[in-house]
Amino acid sequence: MSRAGSTLIDWKTIHRRAQELLDSFGLQIDVSKPVHEFSTAIQQMVALARAVSSDTKMVIMDESTSSLDEREVELLFSVVRRLRDDGRAVIFVSHRLDELYALCDRVTVMRDGQTVAESPMAALDKLQLVTTMLGRTLAAVVHEDSAVKEANLAKRGVVDVAKQREIVGRFIESLGIKLRSPDQPIRELSGGNQQKVLLARWLATNPSLLLLDEPTRGIDVGAKADVAKIIRELRDSGLAVLLSASELEDLTAVADRAVVIRDGKTVAELDGARMSKASIMDAITYGSGEESALAEAVDAKERQP
Repeated sequence: MSRAGSTLIDWKTIHRRAQELLDSFGLQIDVSKPVHEFSTAIQQMVALARAVSSDTKMVIMDESTSSLDEREVELLFSVVRRLRDDGRAVIFVSHRLDELYALCDRVTVMRDGQTVAESPMAALDKLQLVTTMLGRTLAAVVHEDSAVKEANLAKRGVVDVAKQREIVGRFIESLGIKLRSPDQPIRELSGGNQQKVLLARWLATNPSLLLLDEPTRGIDVGAKADVAKIIRELRDSGLAVLLSASELEDLTAVADRAVVIRDGKTVAELDGARMSKASIMDAITYGSGEESALAEAVDAKERQP
């Protein structure tokens, strides 16, 4: 035991109980290590375990899978289902439709800060759900825009207000940015719209190299289609684009070549016919010759009768 002020802390018992709880989730980690030293996926699993241990009645998960691979998502969902089956309410916020159908009983659709639909999950097919989310048809989402070519105002030394407003207006339309007016402060926008504004800022500089780190995280399917189209147009115009993404669809939709990095090391380089979701997943899972704690937990769960 150690003393904190006048309170004794029985670390041995705390660690034992923590290990027993995590074992029940199929997660084998060193409970004596600080949580911040683990991956995002494990941190989320620990947070859910903490909710179970504290008898929490409601858990809110906001884009919880955006940094996880498919195997980690599978394990996370098994824990969420356990919480649900134990009688806890789970509010799951996501733009990934497959995850909603795999996990949720009911869906509430919000657009521009307003609730636009509430329904049992089974009562909406994907097309109806997407149309409800966007407030427009898919055909309108993927319409062809003119190529994205904007002047670099910074290099001109002066600000052409008329040209600036033209550029702002064009990106508001092409990226589907939702706002009251072009003068609205960015801090007042939703997280997804803030990301679009940041992307527009860099595209407006007409760069020779564009670095994008999870550019579609937290934005809806319509905006993802817009961003993917713009990236393809920039790529086809000769711009070098370095894209970091955890969603395989983002990579296979726009990339010519993929470099898979695991535990800080390059484990695979894929291009051409090898640029498939299956090949990328194999490299993520087995590229370094060893599996993560979460991957081992998934395997153990699959081997259970």
